[in-house]
Amino acid sequence: MRRVILLIAVIVTASASLAQPVSPEWTACETGAPEAQLAACTQIIQRNGEPAAAKAKAHYRRGNAHADLKDNAKALADYAEAIRLKPDYSDAYNARGIVYFDQGQFDKAIAEYDTALKLNPKNFRALTNRGNARTRKGQCKEAAADITAAIALLPDNPTLHANRAAAHLCNKNEALALADLDRALALDRRFVAAFQLRGLILLGRGEHQRAIADMAEVIRQNPNDASAYFIRCNAYGLLAERPKALGDCNRAIALKPGDAEYLRTRAGLLASTGDPQKALADYDAAIGLDPKHAPTLAARGMIKLGLQEFSAAAADFAAAAQLDPASKRYPQLLADTKAAQEALAKRTAAQKGADGKTLIKRRIALVIGNSKYQGISPLANAARDAKDVAEALKAQGYEVFGYPKTDLTRAQMFEAVGAFQSAAATADLALVWYAGHGQEFDVGPEQSGNYLVPVDFGAADNVLEKAVPLSSLINAASPARALRVVIIDACRNNNLPSRQRGARGFRVEERSDMLIVFSTRAGRLADDGAGANSPFATAFLEELKTGGRADVRLFFGGVAERVDKLTSHAAQGQEPERIDRLRTREALSLVP
Repeated sequence: MRRVILLIAVIVTASASLAQPVSPEWTACETGAPEAQLAACTQIIQRNGEPAAAKAKAHYRRGNAHADLKDNAKALADYAEAIRLKPDYSDAYNARGIVYFDQGQFDKAIAEYDTALKLNPKNFRALTNRGNARTRKGQCKEAAADITAAIALLPDNPTLHANRAAAHLCNKNEALALADLDRALALDRRFVAAFQLRGLILLGRGEHQRAIADMAEVIRQNPNDASAYFIRCNAYGLLAERPKALGDCNRAIALKPGDAEYLRTRAGLLASTGDPQKALADYDAAIGLDPKHAPTLAARGMIKLGLQEFSAAAADFAAAAQLDPASKRYPQLLADTKAAQEALAKRTAAQKGADGKTLIKRRIALVIGNSKYQGISPLANAARDAKDVAEALKAQGYEVFGYPKTDLTRAQMFEAVGAFQSAAATADLALVWYAGHGQEFDVGPEQSGNYLVPVDFGAADNVLEKAVPLSSLINAASPARALRVVIIDACRNNNLPSRQRGARGFRVEERSDMLIVFSTRAGRLADDGAGANSPFATAFLEELKTGGRADVRLFFGGVAERVDKLTSHAAQGQEPERIDRLRTREALSLVP
């Protein structure tokens, strides 16, 4: 996700002071619709014999009507006249502050609220509105103090609790914000904005099901609330419930078709479900609406890179880098694009036998297993998995790179990847196996990518500088002539700070004419296993013994079936994800 909304509800409730005799004009001036207020208040103002206090109130009410109709200049003129007629008119100063607040002039608004509170220290409206203005200025503690004082005067007002929640968010205290929103909703279950803000906070805290429940309540009360569908779309997306996520994003876009954020979010979902063309259409539309949004340009470039449209991908990454020169991610993507293009350029046509079938003579494998992490949680099985997989592949005639060395540092990983990529240019089949920590990481505002974690990576390290992009392993397999397979048995649980991670697991990453296999679905964890190997490694090794000569797509279907059986005892079973972009119907096997 990526938008944060502060709930700022400006209190405009009229004062009960300055009581006037009941008359049709006064009733309309005080409680009528804005147009009716204008007419009635004007009639009172123009009437001879009205006392100054009464005319001050009529100007104040007419100012409120002008403000409701977004005519700020006339509203300010009426408030000024009300104050001239009654210099101690606290509510008029408060109302004038609201106009300045709406114009984004927060310092002027605060000055008006200060005067209102000098005249009436118990003006809860001015206290709340000054708190809101301070929230907008980032004066978070002062904002919370103001609204707390207002709550002391009116403890059962749900809007005040919701406003204080916004101040607590400003102060990065989600627990207190949630407590205030809980109180607001206990006071008023129809308070849709409080449900929305609470849902956003819960979404950010990873409490996706609770966020979904809050948005369901918003939708129940207002079935045409586009933002509620959008928030729920994000929650379902983070739970990897992509059909539900797409359904909600579709509904949000139908209700609000010109929203670039909605479009780029749906584009990401479409890309993750293997529909790059529809994803591109959404990214194109989002960029048309917001052409200077660097993350969207980069996301479109990622899809084009996967489709091997290298020039178009490079253009998007270059444009993103120009828009956000501080980002280190976009130059890395440019470098990845160049590396992918160079790797593909080394590929020669597959050799054919006399029967026209593809010949696979030279098989090579890059096998990496990282267990002994120095700065984050170690893994029991990753290195052992790599050993067992490497030995099994050697027995089938593979030349193995990486292993027998395990627990590789970043420098050692790049060294092994480089050697493997050079060898792949003369290989018919290139297979990559990685076991260890790795997943999608947040690397900047609205920027994320898939990274593998070397053993010398620390919890506080910069991902761009200390981890290894998954794309480097994909590029390494690319030059092989006939079959290219990348297997990632990662997404294993870790103790990295949540601020550094994206959603748990990997985002879908693909490359044309290649098979990429993840040991678990996008956004999910993979089990390290309680036995000698991880469930995925166990399934792979067993299937290699009995089904290795099957077509590679059928082979990994067998692996998936075995993983399902091995993890059926878990609350949430593990389901491998295969991104099949092979451009052939011919049966190609891992084992000769």
